[in-house]
Amino acid sequence: MGVTKKGKKQILELLQNQISHFGLGVDPSSESEFAENLGDEKFRKVITDNAIDEETLSMDVECFLGSGEANGHDFSEIGLFDSASGGNMFVISNFPPEEKTPLLEWLIDVVIEIK
Repeated sequence: MGVTKKGKKQILELLQNQISHFGLGVDPSSESEFAENLGDEKFRKVITDNAIDEETLSMDVECFLGSGEANGHDFSEIGLFDSASGGNMFVISNFPPEEKTPLLEWLIDVVIEIK
């Protein structure tokens, strides 16, 4: 049994309307489908943009950090949420630790695919 193309698009549209914030944390072992929050969240901000790609049936979520934001942490996890604090986490991902410094601006691009 599988989800139809129309069903996938509707799921993405529901997510698009729910996801409003991204959070960054420093726990490199937090990724799990059972996680309800980041392992060690240090920063949260409104997402920059999100768009559905109807050809690939995916959603592209952009998260921007300016040079003056969230400095001094070795981030290794990201989550997508529906509120400025607490709330529901819809996506979690880990990555190799990377230090955020005032010399850097980050544009984080998260792609969500419904399989």
